[in-house]
Amino acid sequence: MARSGRTLILGRVLRPHGVRGVLRARFEVTDPSWIKPGIELLVGETHRELLRFSGAPGGPPFFLIELAGISSRDDAAAIKGADLAIQRDALPELAADDDFYVEDLVGLNASDSDGHALGKVERVTVVAGRILAHVAVGLIPLDGDVIAAIDFDQRTVVFTLPPGLFEAQS
Repeated sequence: MARSGRTLILGRVLRPHGVRGVLRARFEVTDPSWIKPGIELLVGETHRELLRFSGAPGGPPFFLIELAGISSRDDAAAIKGADLAIQRDALPELAADDDFYVEDLVGLNASDSDGHALGKVERVTVVAGRILAHVAVGLIPLDGDVIAAIDFDQRTVVFTLPPGLFEAQS
């Protein structure tokens, strides 16, 4: 797998599950059906093949995973808290031409629907189940119809923001 370009954080290792290196993890993805054994994940700073991906007690967003090179409880404990990420170019192709991954917003010049510059989208994170775009003036929750327009060729995104969004963040 090519290891260039951006990575997308999918979740986090929570804790060991049992004594044979199985991990309990939380994945912040809306559709985990494409996450299958054989894909390569970035676990912290280390690339590892996913060997097992199955539901965990409590159901989604919790899953049990096994990773190449993690074969004991001690190995699993050593990566507790590590981010689980994937190379952006390893994500499955999207069905519709107008679909995109929120990670694709990173680096775009952002403005609001009144034309006020908000700065570049610096990163996209998931906090308490909400997807947030980080721009120079604050955080933009990406739920609902907040994205008015995207032009990937021009590297721009226009947001329709609720009144007082950034004032509430000061």
